[in-house]
Amino acid sequence: MSVRRVLAAAVVVVTVAGCAPAESGTGHGGRSGRDPTWSTEVGWPFSLGVHGRDAVVTISRNQVVALDSATGRERWRTDMNQVTHYEPVLDGRTVLVSADDRFVALERASGARRWEAPVGEHAGGGVLTRVGSGPIALVTTERGFVAALDGRTGQAVWSAQLPGDIWAAPAADTTAAVGAVLWAGAEGETVNRLRVFDLATGAVRWESVVEAGASGPVIHDGLVVLGEGNGNFAARVVGRDLASGAERWSVPAPASFESGVTPGAAGGDVVVSDHFGTITLVDARAGKTRW
Repeated sequence: MSVRRVLAAAVVVVTVAGCAPAESGTGHGGRSGRDPTWSTEVGWPFSLGVHGRDAVVTISRNQVVALDSATGRERWRTDMNQVTHYEPVLDGRTVLVSADDRFVALERASGARRWEAPVGEHAGGGVLTRVGSGPIALVTTERGFVAALDGRTGQAVWSAQLPGDIWAAPAADTTAAVGAVLWAGAEGETVNRLRVFDLATGAVRWESVVEAGASGPVIHDGLVVLGEGNGNFAARVVGRDLASGAERWSVPAPASFESGVTPGAAGGDVVVSDHFGTITLVDARAGKTRW
């Protein structure tokens, strides 16, 4: 089971420097005073999304709950049937939730529903991005379907059905206007395929064969980075050029990866976890392992 799917019955957040301190007096389990640490019970959450320094959204059974990240106080909650285990995705205006055969866009400020978009069956992961000034939701299903939805209306801009399954969340880059999606092997194949799409048109800019034991992709600093392995302790972390797909660097890793775990990226670093829980931190600009 993916490590991101296993959460305790309480969400615990340590806010970073620069966040507003907690106000005196608390509600729903938050701490008082200036202590930046709080814990709040939300009832067995199984996925969690964070955006910036002011919003935490959890999905707990059939409820979506938004918390203030400075105090832990509940901002809103809304009922939603048949939510999936995929993490909610946030930007400045929207919370995007995967639910059974559809995606649901909520207003981040209030939790009000903006739109619902049916996607057939087995809704998967999504990501919020932009093409020029227009908001886009890049969404997938576990049956190999990918679509770009208008972020204001939920209407499909383009869609594609390709062989294989999609178990990893997609990634997107606003500057390059591309999205990256990892397909598990189609029938008769023992490898995955990483495809990078033009977000405006759906055209495949490039694709690459990836070992079967792969993580989800992350786009960072002009690279698409993911872990990949053959399931027999031959594994690596790979950085590919976002524009061309050319391999820029590769560093060894202890073991293969899980598609449900997406690497993290910040500054010049990318961090990955293999399926035994070993964490590897890579200098993405130099293509070298830090530890």
